[in-house]
Amino acid sequence: MTNPTRRLLALAIMSGLIHGSLAIATRAEFDASRLIASFFVAQAILFILYAFAIRSVVDADPEPRTTRWCWTVIIGGAIAFRILAMSGDPILENDHHRYLWDGKVASAGISPFFYPPDSVFLEDLRDENWSQVAYRSVPTIYPPVSQFLFAASWAVGGAELWIWKLFVLFWDVGTIGLLVVLLRRLKLPAACVLIYAWNPLVIKEFSNSAHVDAVAVFWTTAFIAAWVSNRRSWSAVCLGLAIASKLYPLVLVPLTLCSFRVRDHAIWIATVAACYLPFIDAGELLFEGLSVYLGQWEFNDSVFVVLRAIADLWSPENSYTVAKCAAGGAVLAIGLAQSRCVRNDASRIPRAVLIVLGSLCILGPTVDPWYLTWIVPVLCIHPNRAWLVLGATATFSYAYWLYETDLWWIRPLEYGPFFILLVAPCFPFLIRFIRSSDSEKEATCALR
Repeated sequence: MTNPTRRLLALAIMSGLIHGSLAIATRAEFDASRLIASFFVAQAILFILYAFAIRSVVDADPEPRTTRWCWTVIIGGAIAFRILAMSGDPILENDHHRYLWDGKVASAGISPFFYPPDSVFLEDLRDENWSQVAYRSVPTIYPPVSQFLFAASWAVGGAELWIWKLFVLFWDVGTIGLLVVLLRRLKLPAACVLIYAWNPLVIKEFSNSAHVDAVAVFWTTAFIAAWVSNRRSWSAVCLGLAIASKLYPLVLVPLTLCSFRVRDHAIWIATVAACYLPFIDAGELLFEGLSVYLGQWEFNDSVFVVLRAIADLWSPENSYTVAKCAAGGAVLAIGLAQSRCVRNDASRIPRAVLIVLGSLCILGPTVDPWYLTWIVPVLCIHPNRAWLVLGATATFSYAYWLYETDLWWIRPLEYGPFFILLVAPCFPFLIRFIRSSDSEKEATCALR
């Protein structure tokens, strides 16, 4: 066993102990403040250990990266962490109640798009889980592929959350497998899959909180892998399935405009339409819940706060809409600009996806912490300190749920380190520019 592998094994053991302790803590009779305090401390330690693990993999010599022991530690640790996280109750989360409710409604032969949970037409289906569903006056916002999986989970295990967690685990582990294939395709160290496999945010949001985003992350990774392999038709199918799992991959469509053929665009559109076809009876109700989400929700945003403040100076009544249009236009422009960069160079695709999805997270009005899991797969290919740090500091946003108010100190703690690291590469350029300007002024003065 090589020295880097020994270090990884030690880090895996320590991380496993922390994951296990946190899983036990969620089942103890703690009040909310003590639970979130233990959660913050555990996540901080986990991210420190995670940073050392990344350094062990990225800085190691090529030979130790590919040893059998190294792979055993990386994959074994990833599975062990997920099983430990699954054994605990969801921490400060309630989305799983909606998943189970949608699955129950669909299994009863009723489209979840027709009625919100508090509808009188669904009174006979109400149970203990129903009482914990959030936003019961809003119809479901989850697209068809997610609905199929909710119904399948209910058919297998009813209201048993651990059954749904197994569904999420399947897609999460599938993403790890896809990343190994993608890294080898790009001739990069496959052991860098650790950046996703051991990421504490991914493990918390998928294995503990069981967010359905794991499905969209899988299909988005498959979309990248197929595109990099020049299998554009399969890539289009995967893009369609990603959009039909959760709609955020729609922002990747402009990225494909200079590379996909007309046939490829027809394929992903047809894929999305085929997924929606079983629910077509809902008509305009298909997007009623989504329209509420897009038209009213704002949470944990960063740049969007500034855009809305600027818009409020000119149009106070429509500031949210104006800011949202500005943010949407910026994300669209970034996607179109990146589409030209990837047209003749497939190796640039993962970086372009990182830029587009990153711009969505920076500019979007709603940035739940699990939204940052969308970016983690491409960090295996293009590690970026700013985004890795944001995955850690996003933990602070859970204080919103504890105090149920918008606390002023959360955003500086969460986004401050991120933006500093994001613009840090520009500092040397600015220093050289300032120095060159001073030199030109001195030369001009000397000539005079």
